[in-house]
Amino acid sequence: MNINCTSNCIYQLDGKCTFNELTMPIDSFSYENDCPYFTERII
Repeated sequence: MNINCTSNCIYQLDGKCTFNELTMPIDSFSYENDCPYFTERII
């Protein structure tokens, strides 16, 4: 499944979401980014 993504997320690579494990969403779910698995990439 291809999911377009431009968020500053650890799972985003070249404009696509690379998250591929279906698990319970993490506690930091934010409606701001519309993704229950969003984890901010810290550079």
